[in-house]
Amino acid sequence: ILWRTADNPDRLRGPNLSWAWIDEAAFIDEDAFKVTLSRLRVAPATLWVTTTPNGQNWLYRRFVQEQLGYALHYGKTADNPFNVAGFAAELRRQYAGDPAYAAQELDGQFVDLSGSKRFAGPILAEVFDKRPPIAWRYAEALKVGSKAYTLPHELRVYAKPAPSRQYVIGVDCAEGVKGGDDSTAVVLDKLTGMCVAVLSGEYEPTEHHPALITLLSRWYNSAPVLIERNNHGHAVIGSCKRHGVVCCNGLDGRAGWQTTALSKSQAYGEANAYLLEAERDGAKLLFDSRLKEQLASIDRVTLKGPGKGRIAKVDDEAMAWVLAMQARRTSPIAQARSRGAMAKMLGKRRR
Repeated sequence: ILWRTADNPDRLRGPNLSWAWIDEAAFIDEDAFKVTLSRLRVAPATLWVTTTPNGQNWLYRRFVQEQLGYALHYGKTADNPFNVAGFAAELRRQYAGDPAYAAQELDGQFVDLSGSKRFAGPILAEVFDKRPPIAWRYAEALKVGSKAYTLPHELRVYAKPAPSRQYVIGVDCAEGVKGGDDSTAVVLDKLTGMCVAVLSGEYEPTEHHPALITLLSRWYNSAPVLIERNNHGHAVIGSCKRHGVVCCNGLDGRAGWQTTALSKSQAYGEANAYLLEAERDGAKLLFDSRLKEQLASIDRVTLKGPGKGRIAKVDDEAMAWVLAMQARRTSPIAQARSRGAMAKMLGKRRR
């Protein structure tokens, strides 16, 4: 028995084989399959292929669409007799908001996940009501060292703070260099999830961005903030705390949100579930075209890892919105919200 890696197909050349087994075939290049197939020169010349499906790639075309003399067998996670009790059921519960992913990972089906969107376009369209930002004025300034900061004209406001309302803020941090990622903050109504303000610009993380977050929090009734803790987020959290801003904890119980592939997927999944609920109620949560476009662009490439994945995508405002959605969970009001109460608050009838 010869063990070989398929990373370099040319290194598979040479042996005369009576059988071969390729594991995780969907993750190798088709050339490796072709070279392996050409080595089967001795009877019975049998080839086995096992894999987790990985999109509708060459393996899908060859074994599912063309079916050129091969037998195809599907195995589900639930079929494995060696699973611990409840394992498959718990995974299915975790993947409930992502049926395509569940079909691939739990049922062994070939589904195209490469370009699938996290937020369905029709759902975003239903909860979106395009409006121009309103005129606003907030004169308070915050002095940090020798500089005084005020809220900039780039702040897009769709509803001014109401005395009886509670708000939350999600924050995505960046380096603040020209031409780099934007430093952002998104303000949501705590009860309804309605987006009331969006801040985005090249603000450095030690003074400028924290000062603007502080002013935004003060204006919106001392709104608590959930700040992405990765990289520059540590500096932003420290400065905001010094200014007296309430910083929400993440999943690990520490101030700020530590973004990992898992926590990012969870946050986007829960936000998607809320959008589906809002769509059923006929609620309008989004009014900002730029934010909506960023949410519409989020796909599996964006969600592959803590950052943007291997393909650069503009998602700074989208990430801040998702974190603001997470911040709403810390509110007793948000936890007590029901779909009927939200529909009544927004003056809508459930469909």
